[in-house]
Amino acid sequence: MPTRSVLVSICGLSGSGKSTLAQEVCAALGQDRCTTISMDSYYKDLSHMAPHLRDAVNYDHPDAIDRDLFGNHLRALSFGETVEIPKYEFLSHTRLPETTVVVPAPVVIVEGIFTLSWRDLNTYWDLAVWLHVEPTLALQRIIERDEAERGWSPRQSRTRFDEVVYPAYKRLHEAASEHAHLLLDGTEEKRLLAPRVLDALCARKRKAL
Repeated sequence: MPTRSVLVSICGLSGSGKSTLAQEVCAALGQDRCTTISMDSYYKDLSHMAPHLRDAVNYDHPDAIDRDLFGNHLRALSFGETVEIPKYEFLSHTRLPETTVVVPAPVVIVEGIFTLSWRDLNTYWDLAVWLHVEPTLALQRIIERDEAERGWSPRQSRTRFDEVVYPAYKRLHEAASEHAHLLLDGTEEKRLLAPRVLDALCARKRKAL
């Protein structure tokens, strides 16, 4: 019988360092004992829409996520079952034909701005981590990421952050921090935060026994 995976959520404002922290925690555990998943993979496929209409979609709203597929995968992973995660292409806002097969490790870390967006799915998290970071630092990181990964200009990133990303965070996401078990400062070095995540996870697992 498959062994149940321990599920860890890392959530927070875009640019707070979620991906980096997930990688540091996995490195501390060992790659054979941990795997990471990005919620970006669960954006809905918009291939049925005209390209100009896709650009108008608010990708910082939970409705942009395939919640049903995400929930099904959380349930499967919690029981130690293998899942096939979509590959999402940001430039076209569509899913690629191929998928990523994820064989659950003892610890599965899911990072993204939507991991705590649904109360009924929050019950799956053995540990929910929230990274807090000031918007000025988050924007700086986003500009660097968008330029490297998406070819966006600093002006494009700044406009989107000011008009969409940060307002959506304040209106839709920030309150979800109440569901986190561990609050961390996103300005700290992630290699120093990783042990705190592992200590919190061990403490919660001992408490559940």
